[in-house]
Amino acid sequence: MNVVGKDSPLKLKKQLASKVFSLSSEFTSVDNFYIFSSMANIDVKHTHLLDTCSKKLAENIHDYSFTQLLKVLRCCHEVDYRNYTLFSSISKHMALTIDMCTDQQVLKILQAFEKLIFRPVELLDVFAERIIQEPEYLSVNELLTVLRVFSMANHDLKDKKTEFLSSLMPVIELHLPKMSPGPLLSLAFYLSLMQHFPPKPLEIFLQPRTVECLMQSSQNGPGPYSS
Repeated sequence: MNVVGKDSPLKLKKQLASKVFSLSSEFTSVDNFYIFSSMANIDVKHTHLLDTCSKKLAENIHDYSFTQLLKVLRCCHEVDYRNYTLFSSISKHMALTIDMCTDQQVLKILQAFEKLIFRPVELLDVFAERIIQEPEYLSVNELLTVLRVFSMANHDLKDKKTEFLSSLMPVIELHLPKMSPGPLLSLAFYLSLMQHFPPKPLEIFLQPRTVECLMQSSQNGPGPYSS
């Protein structure tokens, strides 16, 4: 399938995918993984084939590395394919093995889920616990990504919400002096979505110089922080 390429006729790509589907009972764990990248490479979605591979991948989730699972999620986004069982299995697996992952790896998985409009409850809960314990290791970009994925997912932290936000405040205040108006606007937006309005970030955000920079950016068109 990789040889066919995206520019081949759609009919040919679908015929090839159907032929591969007829052989799916013989697939190994590696084959099930490669189907996702192959579908993305030729830009076609064969739902029955992907459903079959998703089921087998979910059943053997421990056979796959972090890199492979991230690739699967990104391929699902590329071909506009969603499978709740597969996504839930990846979320639970990542939650169980989070001690083997860095913050950057977890954030990459969460960003992939975000693009798929899927809320990985188990992973978000476990990651929130890690952040509460070790918030000081987050860089500015990681901090903004954490706030974005939790706020945009509208994730219910239940009784952990206050502790979660409180643990992030020292990190936020540490990075505030280095933040340019764009990231500062993002910070204020994500915190407001979480119904959290700490005075210090808002005070800096409402300073005349910050407001003036944002006004100039809007007049000059979309900037680097536009979504």
